[in-house]
Amino acid sequence: MNKSEISELRKQIKKGGLVLSDVWCCYVDSEKNRVFTQKEPLEMLTEEKSDEYYARLKKVLSGALGKNLYNLDFPDSEEAEGGRQHQLWQLYKSKLDDVALVDQFLDKLTREAPIDDHYFVMMVYGAYDVPGYTGNGEAMEDASESVYDFMLCSICPVKQTRPFLSYDPYVNGMENKVPDWEVGQPMTGFLFPAFNDRADDIHSALYYVSKPGEVSKEMIESLFGSAVPLSSVAEREGFNQVMSGTPGTMTGFDEMVSVQEQIMDMIAENDSEEAVMLDKEKLSDIMKTAGISEPVIEEARQVYDDNIGSLREVMAENVIDVKKIRFQSTGIDLRVDAEHMDRVETRTVEGRRCLLVFVDEPFDMNGVPVIIKEGLDD
Repeated sequence: MNKSEISELRKQIKKGGLVLSDVWCCYVDSEKNRVFTQKEPLEMLTEEKSDEYYARLKKVLSGALGKNLYNLDFPDSEEAEGGRQHQLWQLYKSKLDDVALVDQFLDKLTREAPIDDHYFVMMVYGAYDVPGYTGNGEAMEDASESVYDFMLCSICPVKQTRPFLSYDPYVNGMENKVPDWEVGQPMTGFLFPAFNDRADDIHSALYYVSKPGEVSKEMIESLFGSAVPLSSVAEREGFNQVMSGTPGTMTGFDEMVSVQEQIMDMIAENDSEEAVMLDKEKLSDIMKTAGISEPVIEEARQVYDDNIGSLREVMAENVIDVKKIRFQSTGIDLRVDAEHMDRVETRTVEGRRCLLVFVDEPFDMNGVPVIIKEGLDD
């Protein structure tokens, strides 16, 4: 799924939007016991409660691709009878009306999910009348081309609140509130099947994680049997390893600036819905254009294999910051807008290597406007 497809579907998760079934709710404690499981009609809930449910379902379709959202493709072996895709497909085809299949899924989730705390599961089945588009790209709301049926699952942490002092209008005084159990925003979840090319794709799913660095290998292998994607944090760390080299082959300042600028240009020039991806060959070409020697590139290719994977790609926006460039050294932490990198250069002054930053005057120092006064030694 691309950004446009995710956005289109997310906008429909609301009251009066697409058709959603009753919501299955399951509360699991820290001992992996299913405390309760029940089916609730969304349309019959109080406005406050339904708003909370809709918000937690919609959240599973939020965030950035490659950071919070990951497209997962099922291996062929998982589509055979008994495979993980086949199990999800059966649940999906039942429209969550088969209690035995729902119980089977929740039992599997409770048993195998790597969650050691209390959590709350919500599952709904939905149907979206996919509108057609006019020649100028406007949606024809009254001209549905197809219906996209899907299953959406949201898994939320449940935390015990602390006791606190609160005003109670019923006694017109202050009362100590006892601890309660609060359902937080989703920590993970998934959409099946994927909404690829604005249609259902039973060979893929969309996986959500609230914290970019916490892609769960155990969760993905348990529910999907798919290859585990690198998190955005792992992609950045892998890229940094590739570019760091060894003490004898460390990347030069001008070379790294060139690498950064080339990747930024690729991102800026991308006008498609798909993210810019970098593989080992593309990164090698970027390094060559930056003037990095062939022996160093060959070493970097091996580091790529070891830290990222020879056949893996990384998302360009995950490996560089397109807005800020950060320089760090002993006692120094300097950030520069990427668009103003032309105001930074290296220079040797009295035998010492320096990073030179051109500034406009006056400039701020801890919020105080200052200027550089010349001739202070006279």
